Amino acid sequence: MISSADLRIRVTDARRRLEALKAARSAAESAPVDRATAVERIEAILENALANRANFFEFLSSRSGGFSPASFASRANIDMLGLLALVAPEAIRAAMVENIRPGGLSESERRDTLARIEAGTLELEVQEELDLRTLDETAVHERRRRDANPAILLAPTAELIAAAQLPKPAPTAARRTA
Repeated sequence: MISSADLRIRVTDARRRLEALKAARSAAESAPVDRATAVERIEAILENALANRANFFEFLSSRSGGFSPASFASRANIDMLGLLALVAPEAIRAAMVENIRPGGLSESERRDTLARIEAGTLELEVQEELDLRTLDETAVHERRRRDANPAILLAPTAELIAAAQLPKPAPTAARRTA
């Protein structure tokens, strides 16, 4: 049987690793998109801007039907991106593509990364709860984390033991090549 001191060390280690996974999840969620996705989005933005070009110059006409310099300043509601896309589409496209941050994730890479993090989090939380329940049985109480998964806290011990013994998922094609 494992000692209560060793169990506390395992719980502390699990909590440290859970914090690392939480940081990894946050990083994956906020990571920039990959270059191909960014270029695709830029093309869609420029296409949309050009499709709405009829709205670019609505400030040129006054209610009386002619140009009014007095109303120009108060009514000028110019879609700048649309205007730039109309005047110099290649230059604005090049400027936007040049500013794409490197190291982005494709949607499938982001999805795989988040799934891997979620699986690791679940595994650690189950093991942590099993260790905490074992500690409780030895009359040593350790507080649960505030952000502990309620489903795990409420699950019967037998289900947690079964979950802890599940085989690990096989890596996806994206993970095998990485």
